[in-house]
Amino acid sequence: MSEKKISTINEMKNMISIIVPCYNAEKYIKDIVSDVLKQTYTDWELILVSNGKKQEKQLAIANSVSVSDERIKVYHTDLGGGIKCKKHWHQ
Repeated sequence: MSEKKISTINEMKNMISIIVPCYNAEKYIKDIVSDVLKQTYTDWELILVSNGKKQEKQLAIANSVSVSDERIKVYHTDLGGGIKCKKHWHQ
């Protein structure tokens, strides 16, 4: 019985959401996206949340990398801080 359960779980494919709050992250966004794209699991969405005011450069980089793959989405919020951002997106 446990063998059947394991095979059923292995056959299931669920989309996962990778949510990355970004603040002063312009140096890292391209590496983050590159690492996610290298994964063998393909049923995912990457949500980059440009977080805070005066993040124009970061937002421009995030928008430019999102063009390469429709699974990459970019949002901007002035909420600031990872916890505030997390609470906002989970409501």
